[in-house]
Amino acid sequence: MKLGSLNVNRNYNHNIDEKIKDIVKDLDCCHKNKLFRELQRYFPTISKTTCDRHLDKMINQNILQYKKDKNQHIYSLTETAEMALQVGLFENVKPKKLNKKSTGLDLSIINAINNNNNEFKNNKIAYFLILSQAASGSRIFIYNKSYILDDNDNNPHIAIPDPKNHRKLVIGDFKWEEGITQEDMRKKTNITIKSSFSNFNPTKSIIQKKFEELENQYGFKGRIQKRMRSNGDIIIEIVDDYLRQFILWLEAIFHMVEYRIRYGWIWKGSIPSRKSQEFRWYLSTFGREKTVQVLIKASHFKDYFNKLDEETNNKNKKSKIKDQIKTVLTHLDKNIVGFYHSYILCDDNYLPQFIKFQHHIIFPPNNNDRLPIPKHIPKENKEHYQRYKTNIKDLLQNNKMMAKILQSLIDEIYYPKFLHYRHNKEGL
Repeated sequence: MKLGSLNVNRNYNHNIDEKIKDIVKDLDCCHKNKLFRELQRYFPTISKTTCDRHLDKMINQNILQYKKDKNQHIYSLTETAEMALQVGLFENVKPKKLNKKSTGLDLSIINAINNNNNEFKNNKIAYFLILSQAASGSRIFIYNKSYILDDNDNNPHIAIPDPKNHRKLVIGDFKWEEGITQEDMRKKTNITIKSSFSNFNPTKSIIQKKFEELENQYGFKGRIQKRMRSNGDIIIEIVDDYLRQFILWLEAIFHMVEYRIRYGWIWKGSIPSRKSQEFRWYLSTFGREKTVQVLIKASHFKDYFNKLDEETNNKNKKSKIKDQIKTVLTHLDKNIVGFYHSYILCDDNYLPQFIKFQHHIIFPPNNNDRLPIPKHIPKENKEHYQRYKTNIKDLLQNNKMMAKILQSLIDEIYYPKFLHYRHNKEGL
């Protein structure tokens, strides 16, 4: 293609976004006037208005940032964009139809996950989310208003990022609702789905199909039922106490697994191999944006450790931190194994060795990272555990299809095979 042959037409030209990204990356930072002149080399007919429109879109999608210098804007890539480029997960302004040429996204990584089938992963996550929320209920975010993000803002309201503009926060309050509705899934009114599974975008037909399957098939019938909320919404909810407890234990394991992998990366201060199973699991489960943010935190922790190396007085501090990290990660591994054997495989030999308390996942308003917080309460008494063990074993032995679905979810999401294998190899 000859220089200048890429002309701007009436449609939005994503090639301009790609060229802006390349120019800013090559120059590290760039004044607006210089950026416009560089663009004119490739797009001779481009106007300043068109250039501004593309810059605004890239800023709103957290690709570019700018600062003012003598009434002139200086543009640079955001930290998120730089990390995404480094690990091959960069995505430029999103077009209506995603393709590698227009977005710069390394689709070979994404497509290699889950047998090149996004619907396959959406099916698994749909089952996972429906069962989890049908067991624990839904945490609904009540929108109040949106405002510009300010680093010095101590706003007392609960705030989450505005999905339409990363520079804004949406403030409001949470409320708990029983069960989960199809609308909760589709519109992501459930904050757990919105914040942690932003990449989960199933079609309406997939959601409807999974709801119907869990209501009427696979041994779940009668144990998952439709009910009506006080506002008239139709929900599905797990009414079998032992199945509900089983799913809640699986959810607790899942949060510990996510926490273990995420903080393993952060504390090691290194970027995992894109081909590693844990990287693929994290990316396919939580999506590009959350994966990139975790890797940014890992790079920050690496910088912090490097700074300690430079300061003679802090070398002992680094050693102590590493010992603490090792202890925490070891305890997490032991708790994951202990919970899995005790409450999923129902092997009570693990119960006294690992489980010192019931592990509850708590979501305090200011806890954006969803950190699992152990709450010390009396251990389940032996009679209750034996009833749970007997009922769960009978339930799964008498419902082969239910057991197959749950085992598939465990292997793919709750307690992925690669981590299970690692724990076995380490003798946990």
